[in-house]
Amino acid sequence: MSTSNQQTKYTLLARALDTGDDQAWAELFDYYRRFIYYVLKELELDPNDVDDLVQQVMIILSRDLKSFDRSKAKFRTWFSRLIKNVAISHFRKKRTLKETPNQVGGEDVMIDIEGDCSDLDVRIEQEWKAYITNEALKRVEGLFRGNAVEVFQLGLDGLSADEIAEKVGVTKASVFVLQGRVKQSLFQEVRALTEELEGQ
Repeated sequence: MSTSNQQTKYTLLARALDTGDDQAWAELFDYYRRFIYYVLKELELDPNDVDDLVQQVMIILSRDLKSFDRSKAKFRTWFSRLIKNVAISHFRKKRTLKETPNQVGGEDVMIDIEGDCSDLDVRIEQEWKAYITNEALKRVEGLFRGNAVEVFQLGLDGLSADEIAEKVGVTKASVFVLQGRVKQSLFQEVRALTEELEGQ
């Protein structure tokens, strides 16, 4: 649900945890499943293992989410730790089976297993932010007609205002206006989606 049609003060996370809203649970699990895929693929895991690991994370999430205590940790921290633990367990199992780091995941991830996993924490945090932004952009695409989103994306691709104006067939002034509108909406959707999924 976007910022324009929220039907309750509760975030998705709060609705699922506090009211047992079945629709909220379904939406949460849909978002979280996609994010788990997103992270595990970015960690360069063997594609043949990703489906099983996603299923493992989802089983644990389904089992333990109701026991999550928002007074003790942010949901993002708790959720990232869950994914990390499953990934590390997988890496260790593969290492025990004498597979090389390149067959399991990036070498930097393998090194973290022997340390404090801080790099892995950072990577998951980065992927969460990228995922939220991508999901928010999908929402924004449905809010604008015409070429506003195209103009914004061309700017992200590094094109100048003059180049975008010529490519899209609008004035340079229109490029700045359209980019500003999309950017503002994207910021609002990122904030709304973060609140919905993290309950913060």
